Amino acid sequence: MYKMKKRGKTVIKKNILILISIICLILFLIILIDILTTKQITKLDYLIYKAILNIQTPIITPFFIVITFFGNTIPLIILTIIFSAFLLIKRKYFHLTFLILSMCLGTISELSIKALIHRLRPENSLIEITRFSFPSGHATMTTIFLTIFLYSTIKNIKSKKVKTALVITTILIIFLISLSRIYLGVHWFSDVLGGIILGILINSFILFLIKRYKK
Repeated sequence: MYKMKKRGKTVIKKNILILISIICLILFLIILIDILTTKQITKLDYLIYKAILNIQTPIITPFFIVITFFGNTIPLIILTIIFSAFLLIKRKYFHLTFLILSMCLGTISELSIKALIHRLRPENSLIEITRFSFPSGHATMTTIFLTIFLYSTIKNIKSKKVKTALVITTILIIFLISLSRIYLGVHWFSDVLGGIILGILINSFILFLIKRYKK
């Protein structure tokens, strides 16, 4: 009876992961197709871009430059290595596999899509940056790393208050790093939104595969 209940819960969790993956894939494709065709979301991008220009000040800008730094490639690589070492020491091989596969697929996906779409970044950005715009690599990779960090650590926390604080902090960091890309003028709103959705899609897909094929 216990094994049947456990197996039933596992099936439900897998189905939820499939559902999340499908929803995220549909949302991402809607944004992508709109960018390539009707460009309706571009109107919203310009409205948000103009609104951001009105609030850019010498006081706020340094804050967002610091925030966006933590979503850069080098800091994320360092954090990934440190967290991977921690998972290895704790013998959490399931979570380690999840982290490595998702980070690798995330990097390949966002770079490949950028190269295929060739979407130009906003003009007059506050920091210099190369390559194309869609999707936001910062939003994609930050979402992947932080949600896996949350998934891997929250089960070991007994306090509900600490769990709640950790969830809120994770969401807040992802939001701030994503917002920093729009504020600094290096990404459109749809770039960041697409990046977050892509990150969730990759994590749910990889997690489903690992759960499906683990021995």
